[in-house]
Amino acid sequence: MPVAISIDNYLHSHNGDKAIELCGKLAIVRAILLAESSSKLRYDGSLAKKIDLGRVENTWLAALMRFIGENCSRETIKKRLTQLAFVVFNYDRCIEHFFFHAFRTYFRMRDDEAAELVKSLEIYHPYGTVGGLPLARHDDAESVIEFGRDPDETKLLALAKGIKTFTEGMDPASPTSIAMHKCVASASRTVFLGFAFHPLNMELMCGASRTGLLPSGQAYGTVYKTSHSDVKNIETYLRNTMGFDEVFLEHSTSVELFHEYSRTLRFD
Repeated sequence: MPVAISIDNYLHSHNGDKAIELCGKLAIVRAILLAESSSKLRYDGSLAKKIDLGRVENTWLAALMRFIGENCSRETIKKRLTQLAFVVFNYDRCIEHFFFHAFRTYFRMRDDEAAELVKSLEIYHPYGTVGGLPLARHDDAESVIEFGRDPDETKLLALAKGIKTFTEGMDPASPTSIAMHKCVASASRTVFLGFAFHPLNMELMCGASRTGLLPSGQAYGTVYKTSHSDVKNIETYLRNTMGFDEVFLEHSTSVELFHEYSRTLRFD
């Protein structure tokens, strides 16, 4: 791993070796669940299984929640969420986990009401996740695990089936892939957070190979600790290859980007 760009690239280099592929998936699931258990989104230790929202006050998730909650009520929140969609290339469930607790607390909702709101969110995971959260009834109990829970060997093997390697990706002809593509193409504002702008992922998300549609509108993104020459390359790529009309890239963290464009990125 010290000489690999990422675990995904390493598995891509050993495409076809089922033993390495399985070991890699087991390692990915194990590492992410461990990271969940020690993250700011971990449970606060109470029997009610709540998270301490104060711990995440200075994160982009909280910044986005403030945008969502601005001039919004329990009666209008579901309509507002139709203006928002996520494409998540990571394997974690942080977005679903956070918004369940944020909706429940901010809007004083019952668990089932908050879970229904999370279910209504348009979220795409092109490479799968480390498992579903027990927010609602699932058909496949083997694929469900609580946030940050330590799995036994049987559960770990079951969860490894839910993620795809860099090589496997998402079928570009699948209904989910096409829906994701159309969603990005129709967005007036696209925000890239902590994104590497890998050409394969960009093509999967924004390419016109299946729908014939390219993104337009405005693109915002973080390029934290990225060289100036690479930033110029990314900006040119987003404009000329992907088709965005305007591109705004910031050498900042994700939460800093939300602060920088707090007026621009507000909901209408």
